Amino acid sequence: GNFSKTHVYNLSRIVRLEQVFKALYSSVFLHILVISFLSYVFRETIGIRWGYWFFIYCYLLNVVFLSAWRLFSSYLIKNYRRMGYGYRNVVIIGEGFSVGKLSDIFITEKHYGYKLLKVFNSESSLRKGDLFDNISNSLSFIKNNDIHEVYFAMSLVDSDIFADVSKYCNNNLIRLKILPDFGNYLPFKFYVNFFGNVPVLSLIKEPLQRGFLRFLKRIFDVVFSFFVIIFSLFFLFPWIVLMIKLTSKGPVLFRQKRSGLDNNIFVCYKFRTLFVSENNNINQIKKNDSRVTKFGSFLRRTSLDEIPQFFNVLKGEMSVVGPRPHMLIHTKEYSSIVRNYMLRHLVKPGITGQAQVNGYRGEIKHVEDIKKRVQLDIWYINNWSFFLDLKLIFKTFFMIFLGDEKAY
Repeated sequence: GNFSKTHVYNLSRIVRLEQVFKALYSSVFLHILVISFLSYVFRETIGIRWGYWFFIYCYLLNVVFLSAWRLFSSYLIKNYRRMGYGYRNVVIIGEGFSVGKLSDIFITEKHYGYKLLKVFNSESSLRKGDLFDNISNSLSFIKNNDIHEVYFAMSLVDSDIFADVSKYCNNNLIRLKILPDFGNYLPFKFYVNFFGNVPVLSLIKEPLQRGFLRFLKRIFDVVFSFFVIIFSLFFLFPWIVLMIKLTSKGPVLFRQKRSGLDNNIFVCYKFRTLFVSENNNINQIKKNDSRVTKFGSFLRRTSLDEIPQFFNVLKGEMSVVGPRPHMLIHTKEYSSIVRNYMLRHLVKPGITGQAQVNGYRGEIKHVEDIKKRVQLDIWYINNWSFFLDLKLIFKTFFMIFLGDEKAY
């Protein structure tokens, strides 16, 4: 069923627990939506008023019990492997950056359940120690030991030793895996796509490249923004507009060109929080900045100055959640000093985002501040999900309620 397709029951050795829980909660949520829809459509036919809530309670209990089971079973399996049981014997043949990294993982991450018996290198790069041996001895070692998996460096795929080892592995049900070596690119995750049977590696996962997921995010953006704007027009706009006019001279809205999706320029809206000045379009706001009006300080602390950006969302220029849009001059500056900075423009900018809820908002004092923001923005792009957006929105409301020391 849906649980198995979303890997709720996946017992893979390297699947992280948070991945399992994410799949579990996504599956349950999808089931509840389907049941809710069917219960409404066939409410007259079914004629059982308590049936809907009965199913909801059952699914919620199911979540509790499955979560407890996964936590308990994960704890038992990891400790079972740390004690030296249930492992798979593996060998690695070849050399290179990837070989070294994989060797370290097998040695240090005991709970994965792999036992590295040998690493075979060429004679010119043979390392010292009992773990290492000459590549010419690899086939005889595999024949004389109970090996479950063999990892082969891709650089040796065309060699005679690979032909001999692969033949033996295939005939003796030993899993053979190819280990590509991308050198300095290895710190980045690779994501595999197929054009026919041709594998293509991408540095960015980009779930939002899928049309349905973009559509889902857009629908949520429009619906959420519509309700925020309707609420604001009746309860917040009149009061905010009046206070801005009473406390300082100038327009109610502040308009500024920002960098958006695909680095396209758009006009970003905010409630004006500064005294009117020519320098306000360039310089960052600092703590206790004299350019901020008294009422503007309140708007910035509560993030109410961002409300007009929901009009940007309705226009399709922004999203509710995404990397924050930067001023054009800052985009030009940061793109020259921060690696992969421009990747944050692969999605629409947001009113809130992964960086903001993790404390990286407001003034950028050091280059490390913007580097960390970019890392969090790229993480968001790679790991986007509908539930991640909901989580970030709830975190944002929580931070507004408690107060954010960097909101100034």
